[in-house]
Amino acid sequence: MAPLSLPMRVFYFLSRIGLIQDTGQKSLAQRILVAWSLLTKKRLYTKAIVPSVFLTALRVLLGKTRHKFLLPQPIDLDILPSNLASLGEVYAYFRLVSVSPEHNKLVWEVGPNWHLITHTDYGQDIAVMREVFLQKVYGAHYNGLQVIDIGAYHGETMLFFLWQGCQSIVVVEPYPPAVKRIEELVRINNLDKKVRLFPVAVGKENGESWLLVSPNDLLSNALQNEHPNQAPTTFSEKIVVPVWTFSRLIEEIGWDAVDVAKVDCEGGEYAILLHTPPEILKRVKVWVVEFHKGAGLLVEKFREMGYEVAWEERPDKVGMLRAWQPGAKLPWDHAR
Repeated sequence: MAPLSLPMRVFYFLSRIGLIQDTGQKSLAQRILVAWSLLTKKRLYTKAIVPSVFLTALRVLLGKTRHKFLLPQPIDLDILPSNLASLGEVYAYFRLVSVSPEHNKLVWEVGPNWHLITHTDYGQDIAVMREVFLQKVYGAHYNGLQVIDIGAYHGETMLFFLWQGCQSIVVVEPYPPAVKRIEELVRINNLDKKVRLFPVAVGKENGESWLLVSPNDLLSNALQNEHPNQAPTTFSEKIVVPVWTFSRLIEEIGWDAVDVAKVDCEGGEYAILLHTPPEILKRVKVWVVEFHKGAGLLVEKFREMGYEVAWEERPDKVGMLRAWQPGAKLPWDHAR
């Protein structure tokens, strides 16, 4: 995770004392942060894709989500603030293959014959693309590895791991519209022989559960009773999804060992890691876990099992934890 900027530190401080109520991407707090970033650290990137950075930032502050872009031809798109904040930087590094303004759909070439589909008007597709493909928060050394991706969103991490040489990957994502997006990525990139997709959630017990859904912030979808207490997201929908334990997932996969397990399931990481027998967890050589209620219990659990652990944590108790067995092949350059 990158160091927090001064505005972000102020934002988290005011949130903790209750002066700012963050209610998702379209909240005033989020719009202020995005507008500020467009005018400051992301100004040069943004200048290349909009007629006026100042007017674009002003429209963000006013809650407008329809903006004019130069990609490179003039075009109007509906775009959420977090995607707008990342679009200029992504556009500077990756070739934009096609634009479908009627669907607010952008198709990118992330490598020769590797294509990623993003939508600008819901979710955080472009923000996630920037985090995974540019910042490389999950590392970049996956050649020959077998990977489990729990909480795959729209398939960005799946595609990245395979692009970086992953031998085979198990993708776990319970939200049906997201599953369709992943299937589309698999199809257009001819990855069906390397991907096994399980449309389930992973939790404490086998069975079914409500999946809480936020249409405007799909990254925050979470199982009922497992989402972070401090989550700012307003869940306006819920659907029933199948739930497997991690033990059952490992049994279904049939691998003797897993090189890397990436976990990002909005609070569900605690049910997975604290309620799975150690002998099952230790079949994974390297864990990369986004946590949402603090790292303490997870760090203690991994250390008890003999893993080395490193983590970064924001003031809101969200962060990234990496745990690895001594001698394991690490997907990042060094322990962060």
